[in-house]
Amino acid sequence: MNRYQTTSSVLRLFVALLLSAVFVSSPSSLIAQDTKPATPPAAGPDEEEKEEIVKLSPFEVKVGTNEGYIASDTMSGSRVAAKIFDVPATVSVITRDLFDDMGAVDPWQALSKAVAGVQTFGAPGVFAGASIRGFRAQFWAVDGATTASVGPTSNFNMDGLEVIKGPSALLYGPFGAYGGYVNMMPKWARRNPVNKVEVSVGTDSFMSGMIDVGQELLDNDQLQVRVVLGNLDYERPGFTDTDFTKSFVFAPSLTYEISPKVKLKMRAEYNKREYLFSPVPLNKDGVPIRDLSPSKYFPGSKSEDQQFFTQTVLTGSLSDEWSFKFQFVTEIDHPKNSSGGFTGRNVLSQDTVKIYHAYGDYMFKQWTIDMSTSWDKLEFGPGLDNHLVVATTINNWNNNYRWNANTTMAGLFPENQMSPWTDFSVSNPPAIGSATANLIGTANARKQNNLYQPYNSQWLGGVMATDTFEMFHGKLKLNFGTRYNYDERYGWTQNQAVANAGLTGNPGAAKKNTIFLYRYGAVYQPTKNVSMYFGHDEGYLAVGAIFKADGTALVPETGSNDEVGIKIDNLHALGGNFFGSLSYFQLQVENKWRGDPYNAGFFIQDGLQENNGWDGQIGYTSDNKKLTALAGFFKADGPTQAFTGIRAAFVPKETINFWLRYNITDAFAVGGGWKRIGDTLDGTALITAPAYNSGDVFAEYRQRLSGKRQIVYRLGMTNVADSLNMYFLSNAASANLEDARQTKLTVSYLW
Repeated sequence: MNRYQTTSSVLRLFVALLLSAVFVSSPSSLIAQDTKPATPPAAGPDEEEKEEIVKLSPFEVKVGTNEGYIASDTMSGSRVAAKIFDVPATVSVITRDLFDDMGAVDPWQALSKAVAGVQTFGAPGVFAGASIRGFRAQFWAVDGATTASVGPTSNFNMDGLEVIKGPSALLYGPFGAYGGYVNMMPKWARRNPVNKVEVSVGTDSFMSGMIDVGQELLDNDQLQVRVVLGNLDYERPGFTDTDFTKSFVFAPSLTYEISPKVKLKMRAEYNKREYLFSPVPLNKDGVPIRDLSPSKYFPGSKSEDQQFFTQTVLTGSLSDEWSFKFQFVTEIDHPKNSSGGFTGRNVLSQDTVKIYHAYGDYMFKQWTIDMSTSWDKLEFGPGLDNHLVVATTINNWNNNYRWNANTTMAGLFPENQMSPWTDFSVSNPPAIGSATANLIGTANARKQNNLYQPYNSQWLGGVMATDTFEMFHGKLKLNFGTRYNYDERYGWTQNQAVANAGLTGNPGAAKKNTIFLYRYGAVYQPTKNVSMYFGHDEGYLAVGAIFKADGTALVPETGSNDEVGIKIDNLHALGGNFFGSLSYFQLQVENKWRGDPYNAGFFIQDGLQENNGWDGQIGYTSDNKKLTALAGFFKADGPTQAFTGIRAAFVPKETINFWLRYNITDAFAVGGGWKRIGDTLDGTALITAPAYNSGDVFAEYRQRLSGKRQIVYRLGMTNVADSLNMYFLSNAASANLEDARQTKLTVSYLW
């Protein structure tokens, strides 16, 4: 099925839904019905006075719209503040309240527990990521600005996560390609700060502390400052006693209201992280071979990462119709790793376990400039409004990295056993075939003392315009957009194949790629609480300076996503309000690349990969605010490679997640969650990891003191069943496990 047939089939389904909705609606309702949201509760005198000082531009989401487990607004779906209800795509948001109840320490934990269709993979280092709808979310964003590395990221300085499903390259550039895009919403200095000091202790040597304080300064509180300081230290729950995570963050920010219509925000963030995640190989049946824990054979292995990030945002309104946003971002990221491990049985031999050992030293530097303009013409005509956004982005990214003492071996082992290989320094591995590396049937040995590969540089840019035209007083919204994308990169490889030999290699020619991307969609609201939508988005990714085994370069990937769905917003039923969406999507990517299973260090392109399926999420809040619940369901075909029928890597066919909170009294609450990750294919070695389930519970007591002061006690337990919990796939044929319970007590003081 080609892209036009795919679009046509989904479009016909949307038209059928649209016509059915029109027939059940009276003709007069197309014009007369008010679709504006219900009027919010009246603010107090102090809030009214402060609200008059600065009116938010469309480039900012108002504080308080995303509270509890329910999020109403998003920046990710349209580049300007919009109701999720009005975006012709599936958007999921993890709020700060949900973060706290889950006890998640990093975004990978939160995503896998709270968002359907997401599977995290790769140790949370420089190449960490997430599979969304079966395709990797290439790089993530911080408040809409793409970041080259998310390795050191913790949840200390995060207000929430936005996940837009399907390609968003038109809005955010090539790294918004295919399955989805993750936008991390940082903590900014703001009015009416809520200060917090928090301490957590738990099993597995868990210790965590955070200080989050803000202050309003100057006349009329026009200057706001905030400082977030956090430190985390814990061991991984499971069969190994050496895996650990240490994380530190220092993040100051300020917001200055230059005038009633112009706001300047600045922040800096320093992250440092040390961690060791031991990947365990999977046998031919996808079962972890626990005896091959790398911690037994690679003592001293660990990774560390330091990141310094700055972000400056200037927003304002030139008039009632014209608004602007200027954003400048810098990032320096320095990850280092010393690691060794095993991968499971490969295609060539069902009895082979691959052993690898490497030291890497990376340096990422990037800067981004983004300039956006918004034109909101209300009452464009009788019942007509228009919302136009135009933006241009320039991004420069330099990446240099060094691999040392890289040893790869393939050995044949008895089932679940290995000959002893211990007591050597990771900086000086034993020679292949030596007594300390007594492998049974050693084969295909390879050793590289040094591999040095500067990759410099990338120039990414683009010009984007998207327009939303509203008719019938907002009941019908038509969205169109286009982007011209520019991608230029070059790189070179310098090898030191023999110890103490000189480096050899020359820079390669620059690779330039340009492309036009398009998006279009429609949202129809038969009532103020129900909308039906159709959306088409396109993705693009230049694969950079990597090659096939025959020396030829890979060609750029392209893709598209078509989906049709229905959303509900603030729909009152069963004593509460429902929010959510249900969509059917058809996602396809051409020229998708992956590691060559027969030639290490090279890649292949499979041609077309397709993934079709259902993506649903629903939230509920009772009228008395006692019960809040959130659930998600995802089921899809794969994706599969069109020519081979093989499922692509790191992709579960189904995921289910559920989370709830019940406030028994104003002071006491209980809750918990459950997730299921379906069987997951590793891709390269064609090994399937079995499905697994995991459940968490928590209890909270809130002691209210005078004024805004209160103390919150939260006791939580993860993986209650103490069962196999595959935290993520590590690479082609190995997994990182958390297969034990973890209990944690958190005490927070708020004022």
